[in-house]
Order: sequence, then structure tokens, then C-alpha cells
Amino acid sequence: MFSSMVTVISGFRVNVGTTHGDVRVNSGGKLLLVGNVDGALTIARGGYAFIIGMTERLVVEPGGTAKHRGYCTGDAINEGGNLVVMRGAVINGTLHGRSFTQVDPGAKIGHYSEPIDSQTGQAPLPDAVELARTVINDLMHARWAEVRARFDDTMHAELSEEELAAPWAQIAGSVGNYLGHRDTDVARAGDRTITNTPLAFEAGDFVARITFRDDQTISGLYILNPDLPGSAGGSATK
Repeated sequence: MFSSMVTVISGFRVNVGTTHGDVRVNSGGKLLLVGNVDGALTIARGGYAFIIGMTERLVVEPGGTAKHRGYCTGDAINEGGNLVVMRGAVINGTLHGRSFTQVDPGAKIGHYSEPIDSQTGQAPLPDAVELARTVINDLMHARWAEVRARFDDTMHAELSEEELAAPWAQIAGSVGNYLGHRDTDVARAGDRTITNTPLAFEAGDFVARITFRDDQTISGLYILNPDLPGSAGGSATK
């Protein structure tokens, strides 16, 4: 049995030929890839790579930094580092973006594993689904103070606990008890992350639309009737 070769880079290196097997750029390592890596290129914490050549797979670990202007024949995975996909770059497979992923509109991406804003190239907050479900759980248990504690300054100034609670009493009176929620959809829009979570009640359904800033504060909160696009049965701000 043969083990795959891994080339470890800890200093500065310019690659102009073909490297067989995987390449790992460790802390303090800097790679200028002009040639070809016929395996996975992994950027560890403290490592840096500028790619204008070709690799089969690209992985950026937390704390790693990579600028990609070349050709990736497979997937590119940002596990929490700083990945910049530049104009003219190609990712033939799927781009998995977390924490911070910047994609130039002039880059060619085969697929996105999560919705990225086409203008800014930024991915949604990594914990957006968990954040949305926590807020919904607080709302369903009438924990108004906990919800307001997550508001940004504008929301906090415009919506009191009483104003936050009022729509929920109306909803409960019209559609009965809350039964649960379905999967949360997440999308990036400019500098904010928008979540939409379907809510099931005894006699009807609603959608909780919660908008988060990058500091995880809430900048928008709507309870929408899915049968009436754009209508809100709850509270909302900018």
C-alpha cells in the first residue's frame, strides 16, 4: 500500500512546475503557485498562498489566507480562513465558503454550497441558522427581553418589549398554538445576512424573516404570511 505524498511548505516558495500529491502551507509559509499541484493544496493557520496556476482542490483552514486567480479543477473549501477568489479565477467544482469569502463577479464558479451575494462576494454568517432558531425559540417562549438584547441600536430604539409582544398575541389568537418550524433558508444581501424560517401553527403557517448584521445583532424582524408576499404580521425595521 502506498501513502500519498504531502509536500510541506514552511518558508517562501515559488512553484513553476508540477507537484505530485498534496501540498500543505504551514504557519509562516508563503507559496506563489504558478505551476500545477495535482492534489489538494491546503493553507494552514498562518500560511499564505497566491494561486495563478492550477490545483485539483483548495482548502483554507481557519487562520489561513489564500488569493486565487488560477484554476481549481475540483472544490474550493474555506473552513474559516481568508479566501479571495479574484477576477478571472476558475473553480470547476463547488465553492464552500465560511467565515470570510470574497468572490469577484468576474470569477467563474461551478457551484456554491451556500448563497453568496453576487455583488459583494461575501458569504452569510456561519452561525445564521442557529442564531435564527435561538431568536424564534425566545419569541415562542415570550422572552422579549432576550430578543431585544440582540437588537442593533436602531431596532432597540424603535421597538419596545410591548410592541414586540403585541403581534405574537394576534398571531396566536388567529392561528392557534405554535407547532414547530422547518428548515431555515439563508442568503447574503450586501452587508447583512437574511434568514427565512417557515413556522407551523395549528391553523396556518407564517415565515420568520430575521436579518442579522455581521456582529450578530438583529437589524430586521418580520413575521410574514406566505400567502401574502411582502406582508408582515409582526415587527420590522430597516
